[in-house]
Amino acid sequence: MYGCRYPELFGSYNVWTLLININSETTMKLMKFGFPILGLMLGSFSAHADVGHGKALQDQSCTQCHDSSVYSRPDRRIKSLTALQQRVSMCKKQAGAEWDEEETADVVEYLNTEFYHFK
Repeated sequence: MYGCRYPELFGSYNVWTLLININSETTMKLMKFGFPILGLMLGSFSAHADVGHGKALQDQSCTQCHDSSVYSRPDRRIKSLTALQQRVSMCKKQAGAEWDEEETADVVEYLNTEFYHFK
């Protein structure tokens, strides 16, 4: 019932047999390396970030402390997308903004699109 449809290509193995036969060392490698990499890939995927919403959130919260000139000054401290994400997370706490992960991503995407242009 759960056998392989193409035994000439894969032998007598099926998906269940392969999953059951994965040893603990392989499982640990997958958990140690595979899942974090997948998480980073999915976490940095910003196709759904709403730049307009990010601008509105930035205008509402960030301008309490500074204007937008800090994003475009020649000696700006933010040198990478990771640094930008960390700074937005820190600043949202200082401003008392209760943004969820999506809203934080929206602000990061707005700032990156408008000012930083990191890839």
